Parts: sequence; C-alpha cells; structure tokens
Amino acid sequence: MDLDNNSRAQTYPLPLTITPIFALKLVAILFIMGCLFIAIPFIMPIEEAEGAVFFHIIIFDVFIPVLGMLFIVSIFYQNVFKKNKIWVTEQTISINSLFIKKTIRWEDVVDISEYSLNHNDFIGFVTQSRMNKLAKGGLNATMGAAFGGLNEIAIPLKQLGELDRETVINTITTRFIKQLEIQQNENQLIELDDDFDDDMIPMELPTNRFKGILLSLIISTTTAFIYAFSIYLIEINILILPFIGLFIISFYYEKHVKVADFGILDKLWVGMMGGFSVLAANIILIFILTEITPSIFNIIAMTYSYLFEILPNQWLDEMTWILMMVVVTCTGFSFGPSINWFWKKKTDLNDFD
Repeated sequence: MDLDNNSRAQTYPLPLTITPIFALKLVAILFIMGCLFIAIPFIMPIEEAEGAVFFHIIIFDVFIPVLGMLFIVSIFYQNVFKKNKIWVTEQTISINSLFIKKTIRWEDVVDISEYSLNHNDFIGFVTQSRMNKLAKGGLNATMGAAFGGLNEIAIPLKQLGELDRETVINTITTRFIKQLEIQQNENQLIELDDDFDDDMIPMELPTNRFKGILLSLIISTTTAFIYAFSIYLIEINILILPFIGLFIISFYYEKHVKVADFGILDKLWVGMMGGFSVLAANIILIFILTEITPSIFNIIAMTYSYLFEILPNQWLDEMTWILMMVVVTCTGFSFGPSINWFWKKKTDLNDFD
C-alpha cells in the first residue's frame, strides 16, 4: 500500500461512523435461505427410524431452523434497523454487530491490510495484542490463526452504504500514518523485541516426542470410540468426526515436537493416527454389533480378520471406510506445525520508517 499517496488523498473527518449494509443480492439469498431453513421441519417431518430420531430432531428441528431465523434477524438488524455500526475515531476503532462487539486502540495497531475472502473485500487491523495471543500458543490461538489471521477487526468494503470506498480507505490509512509518526516522535515504534522472540515462541520448547506419541494415541483411540458409538446410536456416519480428532491429534503432537525436529516420520505418524481412528472405529463397531467380548485375543483376531480377510474379499462394501482412512491419513500427513504460518507472517511485517 502506498502510504504517502493515500495520505494526500481525500479523507472523511473523524470520528467516522460506518453503517454496513447488505447488498440486495445478498439480502435476497439470506431471506430465501432463511425461509427455507425455517420450513425444514415441515418439509422433512420426523421419520419412524428409531436410531436417527434424536439426530433428526437436533439437526432438522433445532439447528437448521435456528440458523434460518438468524439469517432473517441479520437482515433486519443490518439493513432495516441499521444497528450494525463501525466507528473510527482519533483514539479507537470499534465494531458493534449482531455477533461481535469489540474496540481496539490505535496504539495497538501495528499494520493495516486490504484483502479478499470469498469475493468479499476487507480492510483489516493487525494488532500487537492479537500477535501476542497467537504467540503464546494453545488451541484457541491455533483456531484464531487459522480462521481470523492477524486481524483483530476487519471492515467489509462492499457494505459501506453511501460512503465512498477509496475515501474510507484513505481515511484509515491517514490515521494509521499519523499514529506511526506519533510513535516515532516518542521513540516508541511498535516492534517485536528479542526478549519476545526468545521467551514466548512455543516452538522453542524442548521436544518430548514420547509424550506427543502417547497423547496422539490416546486421542486417536478416544476419537474411534466416539465415532463408533455415534454411528451405532444415531445410525448416521458423521464423516467430520475423524477430521476433528485429527486436528486435535495434530495440535497436541505439534505442541510437544519442535519445528526443527518435525520431520517426515512425524508427519507420517500424525497421518497414521488419523487413519487409525477410522480403522479402530470400524472394528469397535463390529464388536458392538456382534456382541463379541473385546478381550485382547479377540481384538487381535478381529483386526487380523478385518485387514486380511474382510477387506481383500469385500473391498467394494468397505469402500467408504477405505476412502475415509486414505483421506484422513493423507490429510494428517500434510499437516505441519500450525504456528509456522503465523511466524512466517510475522517476519513479513516490516518496520515503518
């Protein structure tokens, strides 16, 4: 972004109030989907299949209709009552929407960036506090890095109503330049110092591969039991469960293995644990359905029978399980230390001169 040119362009006076408005096309889509989702319980009444009744009620009679009502409410909240507000002042940037209420101070902003997501344009505010949270690690930090990136707040540039897009961008850019100048004058330019790098990077913790292997095995086995019993109880194969288990396996394994020590065998292990959860779930399901006592001998015999007798002879019938094992295993193998993305992004943030 050319900061000098933008600083000389036309700007709005601060404080600036932005009232995001859905485009008519999006309003139509949300309204139609909302009405359809609300009507789902009447379109798809509960069937008599006992095993799937609870699942049917939760998904089709509760979750989907509630989602439809949220679509309708969001239209009224944002376009009719115009309650969705974003305020840019000399001191802060604030957002007040149906689901988010947040305020950040300009002193905490270390970068601004324009980006596109699913054909929607945004201008985002990267903050020091968010970078610190991501650096501390943890499951929430990993989820935040995956879905929110470094932006604490993002302004949708296609929902500005009567405001001019370029003028809004210029206004924000000009205020950001002013903040940089204030920090330079006070000799307090925000930067990541050496102590932060040495003390807070979770990747520098000693590698404990044994603990990582043990935890991943426990999580994989637990996932297998949950997956198997979910299929037995609701008679629905919830395909996302092994992937959720894989994400947790990957997170805890990476937490105990430094990036410098994370190699091909580690990636293979994570993938195998994902595939193992699918295989184990199928074998557990066989024990449940056949009511065979799960002794150590029977578990070994059943596993051998499934791998070397059932799969080779009935591979077409087992194709769903085979594909699940392959896809989950390959997905796990593709995983690496999830914090890598964050630290690569961090090194790309240059100091402003």
